[in-house]
Amino acid sequence: MKEIKIFIILIIVVGALYIGVEPIAKYEIEPHFGKLSFNFEQNDKEYFSKNLLNLKNDLKTSPAKAMVEADIKNLEAKQKEVNEFYNGLNKVNFKNGDAKRGKNLVELAGCASCHNQSEADSIASFGVVPPPLNTMGYLYNEKDLASIILNPVISLNLMNKYSAQNPFVMPNFEGLEGDKFVEVADIVAYLKSIAPKKMSDKEVFRDSCERCHSLKYADMKLIGDAKALKAHLGVLPPDLSMSILSKGKKFINHLIAEPQLTINNTAMPRVMINKKSQEQIIKLLENTGDSKKEQRRVLSAFIILYFIIFSILAYLFKKKVWKNY
Repeated sequence: MKEIKIFIILIIVVGALYIGVEPIAKYEIEPHFGKLSFNFEQNDKEYFSKNLLNLKNDLKTSPAKAMVEADIKNLEAKQKEVNEFYNGLNKVNFKNGDAKRGKNLVELAGCASCHNQSEADSIASFGVVPPPLNTMGYLYNEKDLASIILNPVISLNLMNKYSAQNPFVMPNFEGLEGDKFVEVADIVAYLKSIAPKKMSDKEVFRDSCERCHSLKYADMKLIGDAKALKAHLGVLPPDLSMSILSKGKKFINHLIAEPQLTINNTAMPRVMINKKSQEQIIKLLENTGDSKKEQRRVLSAFIILYFIIFSILAYLFKKKVWKNY
């Protein structure tokens, strides 16, 4: 009976450490993120509001008031530009989008000249290989796809890197034959109409990530040239084979959705893919970097069962041996 009491006490102590202390330690060690959100308009507006408030609070105590005032003025100008952009984006009526007109607009705008050209020509022209048009309707929600078409710099959260003096390789869509908000609805309708109904996890990774990142443990090589990519971004993006283990699922999820809010001054643009596509990428990263996860989970149950049975047998054996003493 004494041994059972000791065993019960041991279980309570270990359980308290695992259930109580371990999560606290993990919370203190890991970076803290808010709730994962795919509402990029809301994310941007909250970012500007929060940082403007912080700067205005700093202004009260900072000895370098002129510098802080300049930062506030710069951020307010960007906030105004972003708000005006989203006000326009919200005018787009996707229900009225016409895929046939959208196809003509895509041809008239010459989108394929960049998005469907050869890998060598793309590297020579841009340093990176633009994604194909035929899978965009699967990877992106309607609003986010329209957002990228209308203003890729704001949509991809690259305002700190690109400007009128240093333009992004993809220009804003300003319309071709009429109202740009009507035309972008047509373009989105067309891209949705040619998109596949299903894509494998590897196909989603290929068209969302593989132009910057390799996944060598899944035999997925970088699409493009590493030197040209490094020159374009300023740094060579890492292979993602073990990222799910080294950084954790939560970190990777936030990095894909909002890289600038996850890592300060990162060269990585906002990916903007929809929730389903992001879940497929996370699944692929888990299967690649942590392929034995399910086996560990099943095996752990058998190990626990083994210790329970062994403990019972050991106790019964001890009881039998010592019963006459």
